[in-house]
Amino acid sequence: MAYCRGFYLTFKENMGALGLPVPASLFSTQQQALTTIGAIATAVKTFGSRVTIGELIGAGVLSDVLVYAGSLYASWYVGAAIGSLLVASGHSLSCSNGVNASRLAVNALSKHGIRVDGALVRHLASHPEVFAFGTPRHHYGVMGLAQQVAA
Repeated sequence: MAYCRGFYLTFKENMGALGLPVPASLFSTQQQALTTIGAIATAVKTFGSRVTIGELIGAGVLSDVLVYAGSLYASWYVGAAIGSLLVASGHSLSCSNGVNASRLAVNALSKHGIRVDGALVRHLASHPEVFAFGTPRHHYGVMGLAQQVAA
């Protein structure tokens, strides 16, 4: 039997691994997360990739519950949130790991108007460990860090 933790717990764990705050009031459900991510992505498109979360809070675009991420670029935060949304959507929709979770997550995002680039879809399909809990996912992270150091 698959162990299903639900959307928010998976999303929070994924963002937490990056050291990012995840206010439940903005991300507790898939729909809330999609709305919040959409608002941040729209703001980045409007104000540019160098706008910070703090500047968006000051402009009234975002709630002050993200104040702990204030100094981060909004583009970086929204990128991490989209990745976490993919992982959490895949788990909550399929309660499984691997390619099937990837496919389900991408389909759910596209239904809400979030287009996932083909290169990312292929990468997720060829690296099902992104959606795995435990050791396989840890190894994937270590490999990514090793590639950054080598570059």
